Amino acid sequence: KNTPNGWTTWRYEVQLAGECTKEEGTQYDPRPEGADMPKTFDLNAHSAAGEEKKTWRCAACYSQRFQTFCFGVNDLKDGEANPKCENCGRLRSVSGHTIWLTYDELPSSWKASADRQFAPKIVSVLRTKWPGCQVEQVNDEKFGAGNWPSV
Repeated sequence: KNTPNGWTTWRYEVQLAGECTKEEGTQYDPRPEGADMPKTFDLNAHSAAGEEKKTWRCAACYSQRFQTFCFGVNDLKDGEANPKCENCGRLRSVSGHTIWLTYDELPSSWKASADRQFAPKIVSVLRTKWPGCQVEQVNDEKFGAGNWPSV
């Protein structure tokens, strides 16, 4: 990661919930009445963007990557409409695939999780006092380029 304080500029690999996650025994709490619907993503729209043109990661293998230690990607051959995973042998149309989202495309709860995991600790400290505040890093010679001021 070339920009350690630039977590808002990173791209995040995500696996969409679907039938595959239900088969794995993932339990979902019932949606409270009147709650907003979660953000949805079109899997096909993201499959043609950026790095996914050349490679793709099987969602079934991705969800079990820590048990199988399969962290690789599959090469997408030219003209192949429904490729097969080189590791598990499932068709991409059956298993699905992961997608890459920018920070701005993430749902707000995922952004909050990314902020807690990757932002400098000062961001979490400031948000305990001012929830939802926007914290920006200022490149000022007074503090040094790329450094956060001490509080």
